[in-house]
Amino acid sequence: FIITMKFFNRFKRRDSQEDLKISKLETNNSNFNNNRNKPVNPFLDPTTSEWWFESFSKAKYENIVHYNPELTWTKKEENKLLTKLNLTVMLMVSLMFFGFHINKASFGDALRGGMAYDVDMQSSRYSMNGDSFDYGDDEDIVRYNSGDTSYGAALTVQTDAQRVMYAERACQIILAIPSVLVAKKIGPHIWLPIILCIYCALGGLSSLINETATAIGIRAAMGGVGAGFIPSCVLYLSYFYTSDQLAMRLACLWIVKTVADIFSGYLAYATDRVEYSPKPTAIDGWQLLFVAEGLVPLLGAIIIAFFLPPSLTEKKKWQREILTEHEKEIQVNSVLR
Repeated sequence: FIITMKFFNRFKRRDSQEDLKISKLETNNSNFNNNRNKPVNPFLDPTTSEWWFESFSKAKYENIVHYNPELTWTKKEENKLLTKLNLTVMLMVSLMFFGFHINKASFGDALRGGMAYDVDMQSSRYSMNGDSFDYGDDEDIVRYNSGDTSYGAALTVQTDAQRVMYAERACQIILAIPSVLVAKKIGPHIWLPIILCIYCALGGLSSLINETATAIGIRAAMGGVGAGFIPSCVLYLSYFYTSDQLAMRLACLWIVKTVADIFSGYLAYATDRVEYSPKPTAIDGWQLLFVAEGLVPLLGAIIIAFFLPPSLTEKKKWQREILTEHEKEIQVNSVLR
Protein backbone atom coordinates (compact mmCIF):
# COMPACT_ATOMS: atom_id res chain seq x y z
CA PHE A 1 0.00 0.00 0.00
CA ILE A 2 2.79 2.45 0.93
CA ILE A 3 4.69 1.69 -2.30
CA THR A 4 1.52 2.30 -4.33
CA MET A 5 0.86 5.64 -2.63
CA LYS A 6 4.48 6.73 -3.17
CA PHE A 7 4.19 5.78 -6.84
CA PHE A 8 1.11 7.94 -7.40
CA ASN A 9 2.53 10.84 -5.41
CA ARG A 10 5.55 11.06 -7.73
CA PHE A 11 3.31 12.21 -10.56
CA LYS A 12 1.52 14.89 -8.59
CA ARG A 13 2.67 18.48 -8.75
CA ARG A 14 4.34 19.89 -5.71
CA ASP A 15 2.61 22.84 -4.17
CA SER A 16 4.99 25.77 -4.22
CA GLN A 17 3.48 27.02 -0.98
CA GLU A 18 3.30 23.72 0.89
CA ASP A 19 5.15 25.22 3.90
CA LEU A 20 2.81 28.19 4.11
CA LYS A 21 -0.46 28.27 5.96
CA ILE A 22 -3.37 27.68 3.66
CA SER A 23 -5.88 30.46 3.44
CA LYS A 24 -9.19 29.97 5.19
CA LEU A 25 -11.00 29.88 1.86
CA GLU A 26 -9.01 26.82 0.82
CA THR A 27 -9.28 24.63 3.88
CA ASN A 28 -12.52 23.01 2.76
CA ASN A 29 -10.65 20.63 0.42
CA SER A 30 -7.81 18.90 2.25
CA ASN A 31 -6.48 17.12 -0.84
CA PHE A 32 -3.77 19.65 -1.66
CA ASN A 33 -2.14 17.53 -4.35
CA ASN A 34 -4.82 17.95 -6.99
CA ASN A 35 -5.01 20.84 -9.41
CA ARG A 36 -8.70 21.60 -9.10
CA ASN A 37 -9.94 24.90 -7.76
CA LYS A 38 -10.41 24.48 -4.05
CA PRO A 39 -13.98 25.31 -2.97
CA VAL A 40 -14.74 27.86 -0.29
CA ASN A 41 -14.86 26.67 3.29
CA PRO A 42 -18.64 26.54 3.97
CA PHE A 43 -18.18 26.91 7.73
CA LEU A 44 -16.71 30.42 7.39
CA ASP A 45 -20.26 31.71 7.05
CA PRO A 46 -21.45 32.20 10.69
CA THR A 47 -25.03 31.19 9.91
CA THR A 48 -23.98 28.02 8.09
CA SER A 49 -21.42 27.17 10.76
CA GLU A 50 -23.97 27.55 13.55
CA TRP A 51 -26.57 25.44 11.74
CA TRP A 52 -24.12 22.59 11.17
CA PHE A 53 -22.80 22.78 14.71
CA GLU A 54 -26.34 22.31 16.02
CA SER A 55 -26.91 19.44 13.58
CA PHE A 56 -23.70 17.68 14.67
CA SER A 57 -24.64 18.19 18.32
CA LYS A 58 -28.15 16.76 17.88
CA ALA A 59 -26.68 13.74 16.10
CA LYS A 60 -24.28 13.26 19.06
CA TYR A 61 -21.30 13.32 16.72
CA GLU A 62 -18.39 11.95 18.73
CA ASN A 63 -15.84 14.36 17.22
CA ILE A 64 -17.80 17.57 17.83
CA VAL A 65 -15.22 18.79 20.39
CA HIS A 66 -12.74 19.27 17.54
CA TYR A 67 -15.07 21.28 15.33
CA ASN A 68 -13.22 24.48 14.38
CA PRO A 69 -14.27 26.53 11.32
CA GLU A 70 -11.20 28.79 11.64
CA LEU A 71 -8.62 25.99 11.71
CA THR A 72 -5.74 26.08 9.19
CA TRP A 73 -2.94 23.61 8.59
CA THR A 74 -0.11 22.83 6.21
CA LYS A 75 0.25 20.09 3.66
CA LYS A 76 3.19 18.66 5.58
CA GLU A 77 1.06 18.26 8.70
CA GLU A 78 -1.68 16.51 6.78
CA ASN A 79 0.69 14.12 5.04
CA LYS A 80 2.17 13.15 8.39
CA LEU A 81 -1.20 12.27 9.92
CA LEU A 82 -2.30 10.41 6.78
CA THR A 83 0.84 8.27 7.00
CA LYS A 84 -0.10 7.35 10.56
CA LEU A 85 -3.62 6.41 9.50
CA ASN A 86 -2.29 4.38 6.57
CA LEU A 87 0.06 2.37 8.79
CA THR A 88 -2.64 1.62 11.38
CA VAL A 89 -6.28 1.82 10.31
CA MET A 90 -5.78 1.22 6.60
CA LEU A 91 -3.30 -1.59 7.18
CA MET A 92 -5.67 -3.45 9.53
CA VAL A 93 -8.61 -3.07 7.14
CA SER A 94 -6.42 -4.35 4.29
CA LEU A 95 -5.47 -7.44 6.32
CA MET A 96 -9.14 -8.14 7.07
CA PHE A 97 -9.99 -7.63 3.40
CA PHE A 98 -7.25 -10.10 2.47
CA GLY A 99 -8.54 -12.75 4.91
CA PHE A 100 -12.12 -12.30 3.75
CA HIS A 101 -11.34 -12.83 0.07
CA ILE A 102 -9.02 -15.75 0.83
CA ASN A 103 -12.05 -17.60 2.21
CA LYS A 104 -14.32 -16.31 -0.55
CA ALA A 105 -12.10 -17.86 -3.23
CA SER A 106 -11.56 -21.15 -1.38
CA PHE A 107 -14.66 -22.93 -2.77
CA GLY A 108 -13.66 -22.44 -6.40
CA ASP A 109 -10.11 -23.59 -5.64
CA ALA A 110 -11.47 -26.67 -3.83
CA LEU A 111 -13.60 -27.59 -6.85
CA ARG A 112 -10.53 -27.47 -9.04
CA GLY A 113 -8.76 -29.58 -6.45
CA GLY A 114 -11.17 -32.50 -6.84
CA MET A 115 -13.81 -31.80 -4.17
CA ALA A 116 -16.68 -32.39 -6.61
CA TYR A 117 -15.51 -35.94 -7.26
CA ASP A 118 -14.87 -36.77 -3.60
CA VAL A 119 -18.33 -35.68 -2.40
CA ASP A 120 -20.14 -36.86 -5.54
CA MET A 121 -21.35 -33.47 -6.74
CA GLN A 122 -23.08 -33.75 -10.11
CA SER A 123 -21.28 -31.88 -12.87
CA SER A 124 -23.60 -32.81 -15.79
CA ARG A 125 -27.14 -32.03 -14.68
CA TYR A 126 -29.42 -30.50 -17.30
CA SER A 127 -32.87 -28.95 -17.18
CA MET A 128 -35.42 -29.18 -20.03
CA ASN A 129 -39.02 -28.04 -19.77
CA GLY A 130 -38.68 -27.72 -16.00
CA ASP A 131 -37.48 -31.32 -15.53
CA SER A 132 -33.95 -32.13 -14.37
CA PHE A 133 -32.04 -35.18 -15.48
CA ASP A 134 -28.50 -36.46 -15.83
CA TYR A 135 -26.88 -36.60 -19.24
CA GLY A 136 -26.73 -40.07 -20.69
CA ASP A 137 -25.62 -41.68 -23.97
CA ASP A 138 -28.79 -40.79 -25.90
CA GLU A 139 -27.75 -38.67 -28.88
CA ASP A 140 -31.32 -37.45 -29.41
CA ILE A 141 -31.50 -35.86 -25.97
CA VAL A 142 -31.04 -32.39 -27.42
CA ARG A 143 -33.97 -32.64 -29.81
CA TYR A 144 -37.62 -33.55 -29.68
CA ASN A 145 -40.32 -33.91 -32.32
CA SER A 146 -43.72 -32.26 -32.47
CA GLY A 147 -45.78 -33.59 -35.34
CA ASP A 148 -43.85 -33.27 -38.58
CA THR A 149 -41.57 -30.50 -37.27
CA SER A 150 -38.39 -30.92 -35.28
CA TYR A 151 -37.46 -28.28 -32.73
CA GLY A 152 -34.31 -27.79 -30.71
CA ALA A 153 -34.94 -28.31 -27.01
CA ALA A 154 -33.78 -25.53 -24.70
CA LEU A 155 -31.30 -27.13 -22.30
CA THR A 156 -30.04 -25.30 -19.23
CA VAL A 157 -26.86 -26.66 -17.71
CA GLN A 158 -27.08 -26.56 -13.92
CA THR A 159 -24.29 -28.23 -12.00
CA ASP A 160 -24.38 -28.76 -8.26
CA ALA A 161 -21.52 -26.30 -7.89
CA GLN A 162 -23.65 -23.62 -9.55
CA ARG A 163 -26.51 -24.35 -7.16
CA VAL A 164 -24.13 -23.79 -4.26
CA MET A 165 -22.96 -20.46 -5.66
CA TYR A 166 -26.53 -19.35 -6.43
CA ALA A 167 -27.52 -20.02 -2.81
CA GLU A 168 -24.52 -18.05 -1.56
CA ARG A 169 -25.27 -15.06 -3.78
CA ALA A 170 -28.97 -15.07 -2.94
CA CYS A 171 -28.25 -14.87 0.80
CA GLN A 172 -25.68 -12.18 0.13
CA ILE A 173 -28.18 -10.02 -1.74
CA ILE A 174 -30.94 -10.47 0.86
CA LEU A 175 -28.84 -9.71 3.95
CA ALA A 176 -26.53 -6.98 2.61
CA ILE A 177 -28.60 -3.98 3.74
CA PRO A 178 -29.55 -5.40 7.18
CA SER A 179 -25.88 -6.15 7.85
CA VAL A 180 -24.84 -2.57 7.06
CA LEU A 181 -27.62 -1.23 9.32
CA VAL A 182 -26.23 -3.33 12.17
CA ALA A 183 -22.73 -1.98 11.44
CA LYS A 184 -24.07 1.57 11.60
CA LYS A 185 -25.91 0.84 14.84
CA ILE A 186 -23.18 -0.87 16.90
CA GLY A 187 -20.16 0.48 15.02
CA PRO A 188 -18.16 -1.08 12.17
CA HIS A 189 -15.14 -1.48 14.48
CA ILE A 190 -17.21 -4.09 16.37
CA TRP A 191 -19.22 -5.56 13.50
CA LEU A 192 -16.33 -6.11 11.06
CA PRO A 193 -14.33 -8.49 13.32
CA ILE A 194 -17.53 -10.36 14.20
CA ILE A 195 -18.35 -10.86 10.52
CA LEU A 196 -14.82 -11.96 9.67
CA CYS A 197 -14.54 -14.39 12.60
CA ILE A 198 -17.84 -16.13 11.77
CA TYR A 199 -17.05 -16.10 8.04
CA CYS A 200 -13.61 -17.68 8.56
CA ALA A 201 -15.01 -20.24 11.00
CA LEU A 202 -17.58 -21.31 8.40
CA GLY A 203 -14.80 -21.41 5.80
CA GLY A 204 -12.86 -23.82 7.99
CA LEU A 205 -16.00 -25.94 8.53
CA SER A 206 -16.26 -26.30 4.76
CA SER A 207 -13.71 -29.10 5.12
CA LEU A 208 -16.57 -31.21 6.53
CA ILE A 209 -18.58 -31.03 3.29
CA ASN A 210 -19.67 -34.54 2.33
CA GLU A 211 -22.60 -33.87 0.00
CA THR A 212 -24.20 -31.11 -2.05
CA ALA A 213 -26.78 -30.23 0.61
CA THR A 214 -24.04 -29.61 3.19
CA ALA A 215 -22.14 -27.43 0.73
CA ILE A 216 -25.26 -25.38 -0.02
CA GLY A 217 -25.95 -24.85 3.68
CA ILE A 218 -22.41 -23.76 4.59
CA ARG A 219 -21.85 -21.51 1.59
CA ALA A 220 -25.31 -19.95 1.94
CA ALA A 221 -24.49 -19.15 5.56
CA MET A 222 -21.17 -17.65 4.46
CA GLY A 223 -22.96 -15.52 1.89
CA GLY A 224 -25.38 -14.20 4.49
CA VAL A 225 -22.68 -13.51 7.08
CA GLY A 226 -20.29 -11.83 4.66
CA ALA A 227 -22.98 -9.79 2.88
CA GLY A 228 -22.19 -6.58 4.72
CA PHE A 229 -18.43 -6.91 5.01
CA ILE A 230 -17.33 -4.79 2.03
CA PRO A 231 -19.85 -1.93 2.55
CA SER A 232 -19.00 -1.93 6.27
CA CYS A 233 -15.33 -1.53 5.36
CA VAL A 234 -16.22 1.49 3.24
CA LEU A 235 -18.35 2.89 6.08
CA TYR A 236 -15.50 2.42 8.57
CA LEU A 237 -12.89 4.09 6.38
CA SER A 238 -15.22 7.04 5.79
CA TYR A 239 -14.83 7.85 9.49
CA PHE A 240 -11.12 8.52 8.97
CA TYR A 241 -10.73 9.83 5.39
CA THR A 242 -12.28 12.47 3.17
CA SER A 243 -14.03 11.44 -0.04
CA ASP A 244 -10.97 12.26 -2.15
CA GLN A 245 -8.65 10.37 0.18
CA LEU A 246 -11.05 7.44 0.41
CA ALA A 247 -11.13 6.85 -3.37
CA MET A 248 -7.44 5.91 -3.50
CA ARG A 249 -7.74 3.67 -0.44
CA LEU A 250 -10.67 1.77 -1.94
CA ALA A 251 -8.65 1.22 -5.12
CA CYS A 252 -5.88 -0.25 -2.98
CA LEU A 253 -8.39 -2.57 -1.28
CA TRP A 254 -9.32 -4.02 -4.66
CA ILE A 255 -5.62 -4.54 -5.34
CA VAL A 256 -5.54 -6.48 -2.07
CA LYS A 257 -8.49 -8.56 -3.33
CA THR A 258 -6.56 -9.47 -6.47
CA VAL A 259 -3.49 -10.40 -4.43
CA ALA A 260 -5.70 -12.58 -2.20
CA ASP A 261 -7.07 -14.43 -5.24
CA ILE A 262 -3.54 -15.04 -6.52
CA PHE A 263 -2.31 -16.20 -3.11
CA SER A 264 -5.31 -18.51 -2.74
CA GLY A 265 -4.48 -20.15 -6.06
CA TYR A 266 -0.90 -20.84 -5.02
CA LEU A 267 -2.04 -22.18 -1.65
CA ALA A 268 -4.53 -24.46 -3.41
CA TYR A 269 -1.74 -25.81 -5.60
CA ALA A 270 0.39 -26.51 -2.53
CA THR A 271 -2.37 -28.30 -0.62
CA ASP A 272 -3.31 -30.39 -3.66
CA ARG A 273 0.22 -31.77 -3.72
CA VAL A 274 -0.44 -33.27 -0.27
CA GLU A 275 -2.55 -35.96 -1.91
CA TYR A 276 0.39 -37.04 -4.02
CA SER A 277 2.88 -37.22 -1.15
CA PRO A 278 4.58 -40.61 -0.52
CA LYS A 279 2.98 -40.94 2.93
CA PRO A 280 -0.83 -41.23 3.13
CA THR A 281 -2.65 -38.27 4.69
CA ALA A 282 -5.73 -38.23 6.90
CA ILE A 283 -7.50 -35.53 4.86
CA ASP A 284 -7.68 -34.60 1.21
CA GLY A 285 -5.88 -31.60 -0.24
CA TRP A 286 -9.06 -29.53 -0.65
CA GLN A 287 -9.98 -30.19 2.99
CA LEU A 288 -6.57 -28.97 4.12
CA LEU A 289 -7.11 -25.88 1.95
CA PHE A 290 -10.35 -25.03 3.77
CA VAL A 291 -8.72 -25.51 7.17
CA ALA A 292 -5.68 -23.37 6.33
CA GLU A 293 -7.67 -20.56 4.72
CA GLY A 294 -10.22 -20.57 7.54
CA LEU A 295 -8.21 -20.83 10.75
CA VAL A 296 -5.31 -18.51 9.94
CA PRO A 297 -7.51 -15.49 9.00
CA LEU A 298 -9.71 -16.34 12.02
CA LEU A 299 -6.77 -15.90 14.38
CA GLY A 300 -5.81 -12.69 12.59
CA ALA A 301 -9.36 -11.32 12.91
CA ILE A 302 -9.38 -11.99 16.66
CA ILE A 303 -6.09 -10.11 17.10
CA ILE A 304 -7.15 -7.16 14.90
CA ALA A 305 -10.42 -6.82 16.84
CA PHE A 306 -8.45 -5.49 19.83
CA PHE A 307 -6.73 -2.76 17.80
CA LEU A 308 -9.50 -1.26 15.64
CA PRO A 309 -10.23 2.28 16.95
CA PRO A 310 -13.90 3.34 16.99
CA SER A 311 -13.21 6.73 15.38
CA LEU A 312 -10.64 9.49 15.00
CA THR A 313 -10.99 10.67 18.59
CA GLU A 314 -12.12 7.51 20.40
CA LYS A 315 -10.10 4.49 21.48
CA LYS A 316 -10.27 1.56 23.89
CA LYS A 317 -8.29 1.62 27.13
CA TRP A 318 -5.66 -0.79 25.82
CA GLN A 319 -5.23 1.00 22.48
CA ARG A 320 -2.48 3.54 21.95
CA GLU A 321 -3.14 6.98 20.51
CA ILE A 322 -2.67 7.15 16.73
CA LEU A 323 -2.86 10.93 16.26
CA THR A 324 -1.99 13.91 18.38
CA GLU A 325 -4.74 16.31 19.46
CA HIS A 326 -3.77 18.78 16.74
CA GLU A 327 -3.76 16.03 14.08
CA LYS A 328 -7.20 14.86 15.24
CA GLU A 329 -8.48 18.41 14.90
CA ILE A 330 -7.06 18.67 11.37
CA GLN A 331 -8.58 15.45 10.11
CA VAL A 332 -11.95 15.91 11.80
CA ASN A 333 -12.44 19.33 10.23
CA SER A 334 -11.07 18.09 6.92
CA VAL A 335 -13.67 15.30 6.82
CA LEU A 336 -16.51 17.60 7.87
CA ARG A 337 -15.67 20.27 5.32
